[in-house]
Amino acid sequence: VALNVTATNPTSNSYLTVWPTGKDQPLASNLNFGVGQTVPNMVIVPVGAGGQISIYNNTGSADVIVDVLGWFPTVNSYTGLTPARLMDTRPAAPTIDGLFAATGPIGPRGTSNLTVVNRGGVPPTGVGAVALNVTATNPTSNSYLTVWPTGKDQPLASNLNFGVGQTVPNMVIVPVGAGGQISLYNNTGTVDVIVDVLGWFPTGASYTGLTPARQMDTRIPAPRAAAGIGPVRNLLVVRPTLHQMSGADRIAVWVCDVPANSTNFGYSFVDPTRLVIEPQAVATWAQQTVGPYFDAESNGRYEPTFVAMGHIPLATTDGPNECLSRAVHASPRPFTNVLVTDTSHRGDGFASPGLMYANDTLNFDLFDQPPTVTNRGAWVGGASIAADVFPSPMSVAHEIGHTLHWPHSFTGLNGTEYDDPTDVMSAAPDTGWCQRATDAFGGFDSWPCHPPNTIAFNRFAAGWIDDSQVALQSSGTNTVTLDAPAGSGVQMLSAPDPADPRVMLTLEARPQVGNDQYFPTGGVAAFIVDQRGAACTSFFRAYCISTDRRQRQAISGTPFGYDHVLKVGTTTSINGLTITVSAHVGNTFTVQVSGTFVAPAPGG
Repeated sequence: VALNVTATNPTSNSYLTVWPTGKDQPLASNLNFGVGQTVPNMVIVPVGAGGQISIYNNTGSADVIVDVLGWFPTVNSYTGLTPARLMDTRPAAPTIDGLFAATGPIGPRGTSNLTVVNRGGVPPTGVGAVALNVTATNPTSNSYLTVWPTGKDQPLASNLNFGVGQTVPNMVIVPVGAGGQISLYNNTGTVDVIVDVLGWFPTGASYTGLTPARQMDTRIPAPRAAAGIGPVRNLLVVRPTLHQMSGADRIAVWVCDVPANSTNFGYSFVDPTRLVIEPQAVATWAQQTVGPYFDAESNGRYEPTFVAMGHIPLATTDGPNECLSRAVHASPRPFTNVLVTDTSHRGDGFASPGLMYANDTLNFDLFDQPPTVTNRGAWVGGASIAADVFPSPMSVAHEIGHTLHWPHSFTGLNGTEYDDPTDVMSAAPDTGWCQRATDAFGGFDSWPCHPPNTIAFNRFAAGWIDDSQVALQSSGTNTVTLDAPAGSGVQMLSAPDPADPRVMLTLEARPQVGNDQYFPTGGVAAFIVDQRGAACTSFFRAYCISTDRRQRQAISGTPFGYDHVLKVGTTTSINGLTITVSAHVGNTFTVQVSGTFVAPAPGG
């Protein structure tokens, strides 16, 4: 196949190699690029096992874009030519026959049609496609060129990408279009273009040129803008600017190598053998499992990108805290967060949004400043990461949640903060666990791996829910239809205490769909959110913010229970409010709420 392969957003000087899957990787590179560059190149590669090709990146990480240009049969014919210049837009620049010479640069959103047949050794008829070397030079803006057969629709794919002042060549194979011509499009600014013909393919069975089609694009889409901080968020969320967590989060992925003779207490109570974990495998797995979770949870407003970095050797006295600290201090720009694991059999984790100050004007933009400045990051033990132990997207999503200022939620019954199965920041439902056979007699291991949604207040505080999607209950009787998490309807009903709106009761729809499909029951979940200083042990004392915020089930019958999830037909009273769940249609629940919420004592 003939491909246009582009490397973009590289974090290191590196190269890509492309070869047929199932064959030995060759020594040659197909693209070479530097940090931050976008470099395309045309590649002709045989098809390998399973109809696939393999792509190798040597150092750092890079997004890769692959566009298919055409294909060859197992037997083909190609006529190579002595390269001949068919076009040169620069002043006083010659071409092989004087045509398309010194025509002037192609302007913004400009298209130029170039005759390629009966010129430079290409015959006048019987030509199916031409092989060209296309060069962009003297560009006045960052832009790209697209080349395609005249008379066909312009494709999405680009053939050359370039920056201001750069000279960038690329080989292009393009079918011949109407009138024996090809078309060249420039997107932005102006650019001179040089086209040299290298050879041609006859019509028929030799080479089938295609309108370029994108086969692969590893780039993460830009997130949607955060919901604005309006009067409702200012009323309900203490220090809403601090908690705003919408944006693109570039997460550096590290693996700490724990020595076999470690003397650190943190590793003294687990299996002493060491796991084999590679950063690239972790980054790929997290992107495929945790990335989509947050994309759905945020409705596209938070987009994490996991980027493999490397290994960090630990000393015999080092533990998980030192592991995270070293990863944080090894992650400068462009990174904004850290996920580090280790080679131990620990399966727990911890994380932090980093440094915080009482004055919000001093706090960092966590999507701009690197971990080396913010101290932001998450550690997850190797047993919750390694593919052959208990890989748990829930464990990683939970710890990433802490880096978004999300606290635990709980029942308040047994002193633990890990007993609410309706919040990824606490526990998991007791069904839907991952399993792996351990023997031939039906034995198996199981572990929680599918993260449920987080509670609506966390998503609201993060800027993932608009003010218009929050209903307020202060007094009287109101009827509200609540939509499922990340839906377009009302996401939360909040009943703040009029005497202190920092504490409130919240209601949210939790149908048994999506991330909540493993719930034993669906309904309307009731929580009490308390940001009063007396509710927690907080450095800030005046209020509970960030991971200190207290969030508990409003009705708690048993640890790990669902008493706070109110089914259709239920009427209950909670701290001055009477709540009736009257209908369940699709993924929505309708509730009638009357009265005024009176907050319990802090901790009650």
